Amino acid sequence: MAFFYWSSVHFCFVCGANWPVIQLTPFFYERSHIMLNVAIVGASGYTGLELIRILHCHPEVTVTCLTSEQSAGKRISEVFPTLRTRCDVVLENLEPVRVAEKADIIFTALPHKAAMEVVPTFLK
Repeated sequence: MAFFYWSSVHFCFVCGANWPVIQLTPFFYERSHIMLNVAIVGASGYTGLELIRILHCHPEVTVTCLTSEQSAGKRISEVFPTLRTRCDVVLENLEPVRVAEKADIIFTALPHKAAMEVVPTFLK
């Protein structure tokens, strides 16, 4: 599988600035075949929706836990019909211990003050 990255920064002789120029250079890597389990806290908002869409395209990620205070008990595809063919996980209430058990990585898609209250419990 081929991927590309920006490989260099060029110097501009006119203005003297360093700025990136898109110069795509191929590189290859081997997949590790280790699936990462991911949880999204606050998945029923716009940020949660975008995270689900982005993570769905990642070949080594599985979304295992989604939380929502307002939509707990519903499937994410009921809240966002566009996810019907991509993700059909049931939304749960936020219980930090259960979320931590189900995930290797936890994304928070909460408002700032709410995230400040929740994140310390995940760090313990």
